[in-house]
Amino acid sequence: MKTRSQQREQQQCLSLQIHLYDSTHVEFPLIVQGIKRALRTFCGSHINANHVKDDLFPKTNMILEARLGHVLKGFALAQEDASQHHVHLQLLCARNAGIQLLTCLTRVAKQRGHTHISLHALPYVINYYRRFGFRHTLEHNKEEEEKDVEELAKHVSSLRFESSAQARKDPLFSKLLTLLEQKQLVGNPSLRYCGGYHMRKILS
Repeated sequence: MKTRSQQREQQQCLSLQIHLYDSTHVEFPLIVQGIKRALRTFCGSHINANHVKDDLFPKTNMILEARLGHVLKGFALAQEDASQHHVHLQLLCARNAGIQLLTCLTRVAKQRGHTHISLHALPYVINYYRRFGFRHTLEHNKEEEEKDVEELAKHVSSLRFESSAQARKDPLFSKLLTLLEQKQLVGNPSLRYCGGYHMRKILS
């Protein structure tokens, strides 16, 4: 028999709705403004708000929102490139809605004929994305990682972190980050705070 807490969680999961907005949608500008106001609430200090507003929003042409009734529970900003059959997940911030947003983005990308989804993951969420099938590779048609990256990533896969600073301080996990940097699998070496590490998921 399920506890009341489990029943509430199940009801919340069933009630959660994901809304997709393309840049051609009439409400797209309003959605952008709403997410700009919600950045600090949902993303906290993990991201550079100015970087998001100045660099990510201008490139965003797809937004997914997770709502429980009228209450915003999370969002994903993505850049769809039809010519390259590719979607780049620029930012995902959510409260108990991340898996649903990723699942919806994957489904939409497949339906639109894309071959892969890429992202630049901050250190503390690398293992989160790995559990969802993302791997450290730059080539769009290559799912396998280099052997040394794969082995080290598996060795630290059980680690969980609350921040990127905490992840960098961990002796084992910092070895993985160093290896990724050596292999140039980092989004922007000059933006260690928000550059992120290259990850890619092949859509079969």
